[in-house]
This record gives sequence, C-alpha cells and structure tokens, in this order.
Amino acid sequence: AAYIPRGYTGAHAAPLLILLDPAGRADTALSRVTGAVQRLGWVALSSYDARGDLTPAANQRIVNVMLSDAFSAFHLDTARIYIAGLAGTANDAWIFAYGSSGHIPGIVSVGAAGPLDSAWQAAHPGKPPFDVALASGNRSYGYDDVMRGAAALRADSTPRRLDVFSGAVGWPPAAVMAQTLGWLEARAMIRHLRPLD
Repeated sequence: AAYIPRGYTGAHAAPLLILLDPAGRADTALSRVTGAVQRLGWVALSSYDARGDLTPAANQRIVNVMLSDAFSAFHLDTARIYIAGLAGTANDAWIFAYGSSGHIPGIVSVGAAGPLDSAWQAAHPGKPPFDVALASGNRSYGYDDVMRGAAALRADSTPRRLDVFSGAVGWPPAAVMAQTLGWLEARAMIRHLRPLD
C-alpha cells in the first residue's frame, strides 16, 4: 500500500517512510500517517507481506523490494529513509537502521526497543547513529521494554522521543504519529538533511 502526497510532482526529492506491520495490516498502519505525510510531503509505503514472526533477513528482503519499487517510481531523498515498526517489526527497524550506512536517520519503534538478543546488543553498544522515536500503549506487553529502552537512550544522550498512548499493542493514534513524524522532520533540520523553515 502506498500514499503519495497530493501535488507530488517529483521536482524535489521526497523523504520515504516504510511501515512494517507485524501482521501485514498495511492499510491499518498507513491510515495512521496519511495526514502527516501529506502535510510534510513524504511518500509512505506499507507492506502486506511483512510479519513479526519472520526472520529479520526475510523482512529485509521485503524492504529491499519496496525500496527498489519506490526508487523506480519516485524521486526520493536517499538520506531520508525512515522505517516504522510495531513489536517484532520494530526490532527489525533497529537492525535495518544500523545496517543502512546512514541512509536511515530515524526510526519509529512501537511496542519494542530493539532486539533482545545479547549477541546483537553486544555488537551495537552505546549511542545509536540514528534518531529514535519510541511509543507504546500503556497496556502493551512491550511497555516495560519501551520504558527501559527510553531510559537507556536518555543515558546515552541519544536524540529520542517517547510517546505513551492509551491502549494495548497497536499503532499509536494518528495524532501521535503526526507529532512523531513532525519531530523527525525537525531532527532532519538539525542534522542538516533539509533546509530550516
């Protein structure tokens, strides 16, 4: 599923947001960001094939196909590719961002705060090289993990955002996602990835 901002002409390179729902509910995930990406001028793609119970390598192959299709169809900013995941796919977003060679300046990690695998954590100590927007429902099984992750990011002085919304496991409300994407847009200015406005 895709959302292309009204008025998109391709004259300027647009940021790309990839959404990975752990149950392949592409339309549900996309519905939470359409207003924000329209306002910001981002292109958004959401996968029907991603799953929280797939290996990161399998979800990476899905993301690679999405990226290939997106760069074939649109004029996109290669320095501003963002990934948002929920629960298991949130953990994958961390893996993909670390492996992106700087092309992913920020992630949205909902209901999880990175892989719990000790070997992976040992290989990626300290401050992430990307911005992290964490979110969790206050009744989510991932709530404690997200709170621990937020505390660790704060201790490392990692640019981060934390939102807690009412509910269990699921994507944050559209209003929360709009604030999150707005924060990533502001962070892009600080990182000199886009002009100040």
